[in-house]
Amino acid sequence: MFKTALFVMIGFYGLGQNGVLPAGQMLNLGALLFILPYFLFSALSGQLGNKFDKTVLARWVKVLEIIIMAVAAYGFYIRSAPLLLLCLFCMGAQSTLFGPLKYAILPDYLDDNELMMGNSLIESGTFVAILFGQILGTAVAGAPPYIVGILVLLVAVGGTAGSLFMPSVPAKAADTQIEWNIVRGTKSLLRETVRHNPVFTAIIGISWFWFVGAVYTTQLPTFTQIHLGGNDNVFNLMLALFSIGIAAGSVLCAKFGRERLMLAWVTVGALGLTVCGLVLVWLTHGHRFEGLNGIFGFYRKDGILRDGGDDADRLFRRIFLRSALYLAANRQQRDFPRPRRCRQQYR
Repeated sequence: MFKTALFVMIGFYGLGQNGVLPAGQMLNLGALLFILPYFLFSALSGQLGNKFDKTVLARWVKVLEIIIMAVAAYGFYIRSAPLLLLCLFCMGAQSTLFGPLKYAILPDYLDDNELMMGNSLIESGTFVAILFGQILGTAVAGAPPYIVGILVLLVAVGGTAGSLFMPSVPAKAADTQIEWNIVRGTKSLLRETVRHNPVFTAIIGISWFWFVGAVYTTQLPTFTQIHLGGNDNVFNLMLALFSIGIAAGSVLCAKFGRERLMLAWVTVGALGLTVCGLVLVWLTHGHRFEGLNGIFGFYRKDGILRDGGDDADRLFRRIFLRSALYLAANRQQRDFPRPRRCRQQYR
């Protein structure tokens, strides 16, 4: 919600327009700042997950989110784009630490025959939360800045409160040596990934899913306005179709596979992505197929990695690093169209 609200304020409501960078370049800078921590801290996050109790670590990471959002609330209040962009970078670092934990902790909570469904529920819940965050962030962007600040802070507090109910998980490798040199740690992580071909192939598939998903969601505003002639309500509908499709695909993956690992569904997912992508090229009303893209897209994802076992932390930090590479490759220069009736309250 914070990222969406910030981007809408910059692109549509003139936040930071008196600065050095125009809106389009500031948006690209914001996207870079959010993705950059995935390059820098993915290796470190996996080492921390191995060395410490994942539950305790998750709680501290959520407390960090409250602190970041408190600073962001002040940034909204004083209408400071640089301070908010700094908070966006910090939230990228927070996500880098928390993201692998929520997947790597599943083998500690669930039996082997429950991992498929557990992973699908985490995945579907994640994308539904992203959907609501995007819609809510878009809706509140035009509100007074202090309202936006209060809302993002309340969401952070709610997430921290939820983490208090997580059962404790003993550290898997308390003797892990933390490599604080992020360059050396990242190089070691990449070398280790390439040496394990099945893991490397799986990570490429997952990263490709994130790349394709980022391309679709990045181009949705332009596609909605130019090709569909729609407004922000149509854009929200498109986001809903895409996110609901991924959530549905997450659950269907486990159901069709009868909660077992079946790599054949990867081929089905790849075919679905290709077919639906081609359909979108040729059909004017491509929104009818956005949901299907989400459903098929999930089959290229995490199912292949559900048996990570004791190496789950290292596995998921590799995923986050590779996904960041693909997401960064997807970024391109673009300007947000400014609605005629938008309020120039930040000028």
